[in-house]
Amino acid sequence: MAIENYENALEIQRELGDRRSEANTLANLAGVHKSTGSSRLAIENYEKALAIQKELQDRRGESYTLSNLAEAYATEGNNYSIELYENALVLKHEVGDIRGEGITLWKMSIALDNFGYLLEAIDRAKSALRIFEQIDSHEAKRVRQQLKKWQA
Repeated sequence: MAIENYENALEIQRELGDRRSEANTLANLAGVHKSTGSSRLAIENYEKALAIQKELQDRRGESYTLSNLAEAYATEGNNYSIELYENALVLKHEVGDIRGEGITLWKMSIALDNFGYLLEAIDRAKSALRIFEQIDSHEAKRVRQQLKKWQA
């Protein structure tokens, strides 16, 4: 049902030439695909959304889409996700999204660990923890717990 609704919305947005809404809908559609385990469809839709966001110079939108795209690639076991996380991190810093930087660092640390890069994972998790502590985020607790496991 959600997929059908998003696809219908895309048709309307394309007819109207509303590129920003089209990008948002593509990203939302990708999220639905990701949540149902269809990572390949998620990746395709995130990439379409990203192309539009670049065209519109929507740096904040790009940063979120890059993070989500990285997560979808990581789910597939593709270490290209690390490069995407790095790119998202740069954009999140540029647009002043401190919490987003922390979340991206945290997700990147999980991916790095899954790819066998434990020392890099710990380094990224420590950076995420500093941010989460700085902004008093509840995420700090989860990061501390994971760091204890990794460093045991």
